[in-house]
Amino acid sequence: MFKNKGSTDWSAYQRALDTGYLVHATKYFKSRGRKKVGFSVRFTPKGLTKISQMLADHSEEMAGRVSHAKITHKRPRSRHASGGLFH
Repeated sequence: MFKNKGSTDWSAYQRALDTGYLVHATKYFKSRGRKKVGFSVRFTPKGLTKISQMLADHSEEMAGRVSHAKITHKRPRSRHASGGLFH
């Protein structure tokens, strides 16, 4: 998804529309007494399944990295030796 320069509406990439992951929904509204048309992007059930699988895969990957980091990480002798808590 992306926003065109100067637009407040999100747009879906054509590939996501073609694969059925996203759809454009048209919205009609009034702004300062004038009728306007806008678009919003919606996930389809197929898109929700895809994004949930991607998040699950990413979570598993990150869990593996954390597990590996705990095994191979050497702790500094003192908190001050590394220059801070997050080094």
